[in-house]
Amino acid sequence: THTHTHEYMVLYKPPHWTVNPSFTPETDKTPLSIFNSRKKSLENLDDGDGDAELGDTVSTGDGVSRNFHQHIQQLYAKRHPILFDQNVAYGFLHRIDFETSGPLLVAVSYESWANLRLQFQAQLIKKEYLCLVHGDMKMDGEHTADARIHIVKDYHLNSKTCYVSPEGKPAVSLYECIGRYEKHTPEGGVERYSLVKVRPITGRTHQIRVHLNHLGHPIVSDVKYCKDPTIAQADRKWCRRMYLHCKSLRFNNLKEEPQLADCPLPADLAVLFKDLKPIV
Repeated sequence: THTHTHEYMVLYKPPHWTVNPSFTPETDKTPLSIFNSRKKSLENLDDGDGDAELGDTVSTGDGVSRNFHQHIQQLYAKRHPILFDQNVAYGFLHRIDFETSGPLLVAVSYESWANLRLQFQAQLIKKEYLCLVHGDMKMDGEHTADARIHIVKDYHLNSKTCYVSPEGKPAVSLYECIGRYEKHTPEGGVERYSLVKVRPITGRTHQIRVHLNHLGHPIVSDVKYCKDPTIAQADRKWCRRMYLHCKSLRFNNLKEEPQLADCPLPADLAVLFKDLKPIV
């Protein structure tokens, strides 16, 4: 746990844990019926990298899939009844991809849940991600990716695939290259990579992954969206999961005081820089 207050918890979500609490409002029995009547799911609150789904669980590290919200229920069963209320998604405000790590914001009171949900809907909650991508990007400040994203759902496979399309929903990501690296391959070649900081403004499913791939810079080990499957397969030999991590989360508490949840790059991703040589 990063932070635990009477309003909320900020929890570290490791890779290879699913975060997919359902949200099924029933009637106006809860004090948040006005919000429940407007949404049937958390789809419009997806994080910048989207939600967990079976289509992404291609490599679990140890082959085990773990349910994050059920784990939290077990840890805090007696302290927070909201964690068992499906009408408010068990207190969860957003989701993170199966292979992505980072802080998760969970409300422990109904008042806080309503407040934080409004902040998400108003795009007031700020998230910052770090990812390692293929290719040599320019280090020339922050840029905007605003290609619209269309979502295709496969209910049979419980999977979603997203792609850039004029018919898609508006999606905006701010990105900046903060480091350039190269790596020698076993065949004697040289591969170039860029470390990118991304701030998603909207929260479309798999938004960061789709935008960076559309720019020609797929995330390392993203087997779903990398156009060349042989590249993603080669990535997995030295990076066992998708190189995407939520670094920070900013929001306001009920007193409108700014809150920051900072989450440094985890060891399994940080250690990979020993094989990368900085490009000056």
